[in-house]
Parts: sequence; C-alpha cells; structure tokens
Amino acid sequence: MIEPDRAEFRIDFVIGGAQKCGTTTLDAWLRRHPEIGMASVKETHFFDDESRDWI
Repeated sequence: MIEPDRAEFRIDFVIGGAQKCGTTTLDAWLRRHPEIGMASVKETHFFDDESRDWI
C-alpha cells in the first residue's frame, strides 16, 4: 500500500458508460473504497470537452 503522503496522484483507470448502464451504482461503490480517489463529480466530461484540441 502506498502511504498517503507519498502517493502519486495519477489516473489509473477510466470508466466509460452510457445512460442506464449502471455507472451511478459503480461510482457509488468505488467511492466507498478507502484506497480509491474518485473525481469530485461523477461525470467529468473529459473526452467530450469541445474546448480541447484533440488533433
């Protein structure tokens, strides 16, 4: 286990979902885990951000 003061903040996984496919339940379960840090909001809209230059 990595100690909190030495933890490196990085993205280890991304969950993609669609409406009505259980992502709200999955988000709630993962937020309960003491060693998982979730985004402050459930739907970050990172990959559909129109202000980013994806080319």
